[in-house]
Amino acid sequence: MRFEEYVAEWKAGQRDLGPASVAHLESLLNTHLLPLLGSRRMKTLDHKVVGGFLQTMERNGVDLAAQANAFDKLKAILLDANRPGLFDDNPVAGNKPPQYDPKRVVIPSPEQLALLIFS
Repeated sequence: MRFEEYVAEWKAGQRDLGPASVAHLESLLNTHLLPLLGSRRMKTLDHKVVGGFLQTMERNGVDLAAQANAFDKLKAILLDANRPGLFDDNPVAGNKPPQYDPKRVVIPSPEQLALLIFS
């Protein structure tokens, strides 16, 4: 079974997702996961392939937030596939997840907004 086929079955089982979560999942799959891994056979996915996936995203200039989200989704999919014993070893093991560290957001006050708008 190819990764894209497994993902289609896995996605069908994600019945508890709201519309925004489904849109986010579709975006991650179509933008990052399926183009790089879709045609691979599930049995060929190992820690080296996952590491190569992460390196390709870095090389392509994918921002850290998207890398972290794509890695988390890949991890969830592969761990689900590993439960019935599809893999001899966990294919995610040994790969350090992308380290996204968002900066603290400060919401401006109405006065600050007024200064920005009217200056």
